[in-house]
Amino acid sequence: MDYFREGVIPETDSHEEMRNIGKEIVLMKPNLYTEKCINKLMKDIYSFTDSKIEKSKAMDVFYETVYNYWVFGSNISEWFRYGFYSKNSSEKQKYYTSKNKILYLSYLNDKGQRYKLDDKYETYKLLKPYYNRRIMKISSEEDYEDFVNFIEKDQVIVKPENGGLGAGIHKISLKNSLNSYEVFLSVLREGAIYREENEWVHNSSVIIEEIIEQDKTMASLHPKSLNVVRLTTIRVNDKVVFFYPWLKVGMNGAEATGSYQGNSFDAGIDVNTGVVDTFGMTRNLVIKQHPNTGIRIKGFKIPKWDELISLASKLPPILPQFRYIGWDFALNRDGKWCIVEANYGGNQEGQWLYGRGLRKELEDIIGWRPSVRYWWSEK
Repeated sequence: MDYFREGVIPETDSHEEMRNIGKEIVLMKPNLYTEKCINKLMKDIYSFTDSKIEKSKAMDVFYETVYNYWVFGSNISEWFRYGFYSKNSSEKQKYYTSKNKILYLSYLNDKGQRYKLDDKYETYKLLKPYYNRRIMKISSEEDYEDFVNFIEKDQVIVKPENGGLGAGIHKISLKNSLNSYEVFLSVLREGAIYREENEWVHNSSVIIEEIIEQDKTMASLHPKSLNVVRLTTIRVNDKVVFFYPWLKVGMNGAEATGSYQGNSFDAGIDVNTGVVDTFGMTRNLVIKQHPNTGIRIKGFKIPKWDELISLASKLPPILPQFRYIGWDFALNRDGKWCIVEANYGGNQEGQWLYGRGLRKELEDIIGWRPSVRYWWSEK
């Protein structure tokens, strides 16, 4: 049976049946499930399991995640984080996953304008007054002089212009460099490599940003990383709703935050009080207190929370074509909240942190639900 031509995939709670259907789908889509793709997906699976797991068992997991991807829209990370390996079909349907999110975004956001959020520099141009720092784009060797003038003797942050999930972010400085041009060329090469490795990336440009010197309270969690708040806004008519915010914190000396990056964890924040109300969570760990600084995670109070909510309420109307935005904010040492970035289709880690699906809550807020069963049914 060609599931995609028929437009239906049998729902089952049998793990054996899920794996068998997953195998059939892999065979149906050889252009998608290439050797390179499968190896990459297996690497993701091993990152959540014991690296010594038998290959046959790892392949069972792979085929089961393939099934869940096409039926429930969950990627490998979600399959592990949301506990899909032990949930039945009706429980899985309650989750707002990375792929069925496409259906909601097509209703809430203008896809034709997506580049304005996917491209970090485009977003900066639109919302410059709220960044509270300088940012510039590096695209070619013609940008060398501006690059040197921008950096001078300061350390800066480098990011892929179309990057995501904290990938490729790091700091550079010319302070101890004997050859600033080599540093510049290495930045250009990083952009080219990132584009080559990620097929969804549209260009090889990178951006460089002044470093945000963060507030002492936020820095106390882990001074090496910029610890940020993810605040998802949903605009319904003239009202802005804040959907399950969370805190991103680095650990073990890591500079980038976001639990997809390994040495970082997330924790849920009560939207009404700004108090962290879950333990920290990363791939395979529940974190009650920070492993490096010892600070207790649950009960940590985000400073100037009311000011953040006030700022975040003002931003969505500036971008009326996007009714759903995942914002990252950092509090600087002057007590000002700064936009770190804005995401067109920000993930919803609240489902993981609070241990329940939030799909119905989202639908109740926006007053809409998809008319199709599968994310891939929408043409």
